[in-house]
Amino acid sequence: MRARRDSSAVDGMPGSSDHPYNRLDEFTGDWMVPITMSLGTMHNSLSGFGCRNGATAGWDNGVDVTEPPLPPSGNFVRARVDGDSWDSPFGRFFVTDIRAPFADDQVTDSWDFIINASESGTVSMTFDLEALGQYDMPEGFHLTATVNGQTFDINEDHTITFNYSSDAQVIVHLVATLSSLSAGSDNSALPTEYSIVSSYPNPFNPTTTIRFGIPEAADMKMLVYNTLGEQVMTLIDGRVEAGYHDVKFDASLLSSGMYFIEANVVGKMNEVKRIVLIR
Repeated sequence: MRARRDSSAVDGMPGSSDHPYNRLDEFTGDWMVPITMSLGTMHNSLSGFGCRNGATAGWDNGVDVTEPPLPPSGNFVRARVDGDSWDSPFGRFFVTDIRAPFADDQVTDSWDFIINASESGTVSMTFDLEALGQYDMPEGFHLTATVNGQTFDINEDHTITFNYSSDAQVIVHLVATLSSLSAGSDNSALPTEYSIVSSYPNPFNPTTTIRFGIPEAADMKMLVYNTLGEQVMTLIDGRVEAGYHDVKFDASLLSSGMYFIEANVVGKMNEVKRIVLIR
């Protein structure tokens, strides 16, 4: 019988860095995003997801954390993974799902968390993207969450809220994309659409890196506006080659608040991304 893992905590994975974005050739493939959640006065910080060398798509002893027993009070809120197909000796449900690192031809993966709570109400769920800073994570990480038919951009707002009812199953579907993996593989995989992939960090102080992709060379403008609609900076104004690109936005001379990045390619792209400067 293998030793059972303590379900009260998630061990940290190897790798540390002073910078959230690092060189692609230094990236080990390990990363994890912790999840905290609340419903009324109930709180939970046991869940998380990510990748780790040596892990698999199923149950991994010492890596995937089993769901702990219910508290004596009977009051709880949880995000859990259905491991019915994992063939684990420690039960069906888990609070973490750690997979193998992305394959050479893979830039995205998805995770499903089932919400389980002792009562109905409004659930708040926070994804700690700042935790990525302890790994050699390259730029281009983007996370979305879809629940109750609504999709949230977690890079823009790390906390989402949604209604939970004990009468119906509520699943949070997460999609993580690391676009720099395709950009770093001799540029063989070009973007299939025009898009602002991510801005990291966000919120930021005083700099953030905007990553975008265009499938073909084009004349492009990338401008920054404040909440009054006033242009405060020009990031790009000229010819850009096909592929994924990074542009740094330095807001040292700007005041705290919300700003908007607008990327425009005539007839092809007109996208706006919200960023927040916090002093």
